[in-house]
Amino acid sequence: MTLLGRVAAVLIITAGLTVFRGAVIQQLWEWFVVPLGVAALSLAAAVGIGALVTVLSPQLPEDNDRSFDEEMVRLVMMGVLLYSLALLTGWVAHQFV
Repeated sequence: MTLLGRVAAVLIITAGLTVFRGAVIQQLWEWFVVPLGVAALSLAAAVGIGALVTVLSPQLPEDNDRSFDEEMVRLVMMGVLLYSLALLTGWVAHQFV
């Protein structure tokens, strides 16, 4: 894959995961914060909150021997699994609220 292709892949994957994370934040907010009388979040606001959390909790890069492709697959899978697990956990908790 060319450098331009890799950059495009990173941008597309990052954008997709960012929107997915925002959608998860938006849904969890609706389930647990809106009932307390706080206004609902738009998707844009939820994406912004997710970005703020990312900025406030930086991750140190790992030393690894994975190729670019392996690292991209790992990052996508971890992102999808993490956000899906958060949504599932929230859904289960919401059933008891």
